[in-house]
Amino acid sequence: MFIGNKNLWFWGKTPQIDEDGLADFSALFNAGYCSQGAKRIFPEREYLWPLPTHDVELCPNLLPNNPGY
Repeated sequence: MFIGNKNLWFWGKTPQIDEDGLADFSALFNAGYCSQGAKRIFPEREYLWPLPTHDVELCPNLLPNNPGY
């Protein structure tokens, strides 16, 4: 047996869904319905993987490695 509005999420509001299909929880966060458990921060260089050395050595002028590597 379900008690509640089937159109609503657990917190009493339904998050907006963006064009990529991801839920935007900022309205729920601002209303106090949820909180941020942990914030992950990555160094800038960790957003791109290094290119394999073999590939860079084959075309050093055309294929520079990603910044930070």
